[in-house]
Amino acid sequence: MRIESLLKDTNNQKLNQQDMRNIQNDQYSLFAVNLNSYLQRALSETSVVNSKIALMNKYLKTWDGFTDTNSIANTIMQEFFIQLLRRTFANKMSASLFNQFIASGNLNYAAGVLLLMLQESSYDKWFDDPSTKEIENKNQTIMLCINSVYDSLSHYFNANITHWQWGKIHQTYFTHQMGRVAPFKWLWNLGPFQKGGDFSTVNPGTWLDINTKPYRASHGASMRHIVDFGKWEESDLIITTGQSGRWLSSYYDDQAKLWHAQKYINIKTTKNDIIENLIGESVFIRAR
Repeated sequence: MRIESLLKDTNNQKLNQQDMRNIQNDQYSLFAVNLNSYLQRALSETSVVNSKIALMNKYLKTWDGFTDTNSIANTIMQEFFIQLLRRTFANKMSASLFNQFIASGNLNYAAGVLLLMLQESSYDKWFDDPSTKEIENKNQTIMLCINSVYDSLSHYFNANITHWQWGKIHQTYFTHQMGRVAPFKWLWNLGPFQKGGDFSTVNPGTWLDINTKPYRASHGASMRHIVDFGKWEESDLIITTGQSGRWLSSYYDDQAKLWHAQKYINIKTTKNDIIENLIGESVFIRAR
C-alpha cells in the first residue's frame, strides 16, 4: 500500500534514480499511524489524562508517521504497541504460548490481529483483564497501556523525553558465525548501529524479541540494487556489511555505515571502468 501511494505521488511522471532510492528507503509506518488514530480517539473520549500522557501526546499529535532514528513519537508508539499486545493477549495465555504467538509471525500477524480487534466492537471483550474484578473496556485498556509506556521508557532512558529517540532503543547488529564467543565477538561482530523502520515499513526494521531492550532489528534488505537500463553507468548498489568475508580486509565492513545511512555506491559496468579500478585479480587454472 505504501509503495503504491509513493508511485502515485509521481503524478504519472517517469520515475528516476532518486525516486527509486526514496522508495527503497522509505520508513513511513502505515501501521503505527493507524494505531495512533485509535490512541487519539481514546484520549479524546476520556477525562483521565495526566501530565505524563499529555507530554507524550504533544509528540504523537504532530507526528508525521516516519520511523527515522531520531523520532521520539515513533518510540512512544512502538512501545505502546508492545504494551497493548501484553494487556490484550499475554494475560490470557501462558508465557510460553504468548512468546510463540509473537514469534510465529514476527509481530506482523499479531499486529494485524490487534488492528482488527481495535476496529471491530465484537472483539471488545478481549481488552478485559481477567485477573481483575472490573471488566475493562477498550479505552480503559488503552489508557493503562499509554501510562505503562511512560514508565517503561523513562526506566530505560530517563524522564527526559527528548532522549527517547528510536535509534537509541532500536538497533542492528551483524553477528559473525564465530562471533558468538570471546574474543571473536569483539573482533568480527559489527554494531550496534541505530536503525529506523518497523515491521511494516518499506525499509523494514522488524525485531523479534519484545522482552529485551534495545530491540534488535533482525530483518532488512540484504542488498539494495537500482539499475536504469538506459544508463548502466549509473547503477546503484549497497549491501549490509561489505564485499569481503575476511576480517582484516578494508572491504569487510565498509558498506555497513552507508547501508544504515541509506546511501549507495556506484557499480562499474563497463570493461574499461573495471580495468581502471582493478584492485586484485584471481586467476583460475584448469587442472589437467
